[in-house]
Amino acid sequence: MAVLLPVRWHGASRLARLRSLLSARGGEWLREWSSDKAALEFGLEPLDSGVGAGQWFATRASGGTVHACMASAAFDQLGRRLLGSNESDTLGLAEGVGRRAWSDLMRAWFAAASDADALSDAVAPSERALAARHGVVGLLVQVAGVRIALYLDAGVCDALVPVDKPAAALALSKRGDAMTQAQVGLEVVLDLGMAEIGQAFDLRPGEIIRTAVKLDTALILRSATGAALARGQLIAQDGQRAIRISSISMQQGATS
Repeated sequence: MAVLLPVRWHGASRLARLRSLLSARGGEWLREWSSDKAALEFGLEPLDSGVGAGQWFATRASGGTVHACMASAAFDQLGRRLLGSNESDTLGLAEGVGRRAWSDLMRAWFAAASDADALSDAVAPSERALAARHGVVGLLVQVAGVRIALYLDAGVCDALVPVDKPAAALALSKRGDAMTQAQVGLEVVLDLGMAEIGQAFDLRPGEIIRTAVKLDTALILRSATGAALARGQLIAQDGQRAIRISSISMQQGATS
């Protein structure tokens, strides 16, 4: 039966946080395991190539599974370099040190429960199962020249660097409440009748224009963009001319 794998990608910033965390823990692990005469370096970088060839191990970690692929002599090389020895080891002591050191690194990185969890032999996963599009992060671990390919599934990545929860959405205000504090400029056009153009050019400050417009004349209030907002009548109130709104005619989408 075919297994459906979720499609998921990790962002660049989240991948950087993941590598930074593992690099810090790997550096602490190396300082504890390397001898005084072993000048070793720890490196961690993205792994862009596909499934490699070598011996595979599966580690049951907090949140999921980690797969590792390394050369058959990787533990022996790792052990000898941690001990600061270049001599061949026919008794297998260096390989034993390498295995214990790797198991300890798995616990420091992924909270593996035991040595058995960190060193379980595994068959090579399919390239599809280790694809980045399924949330798998591939990393190349380098310790004193020993190269190990590491694949973290999405569950392990989430356990190490939890996904940030989205910020709570702001509650939307009612349209009326949102507009209560807004200011709007209104324009009222009053039809004063007809006049000759020469009379209009001869107007001077202080002159009075007489009009036949009567009270209760219908008016239309428009916004600065010309959209009709309301209708009303011209009235007199407290010795001043005023406008009484009789109906709202704001069009959908009109702007003030």
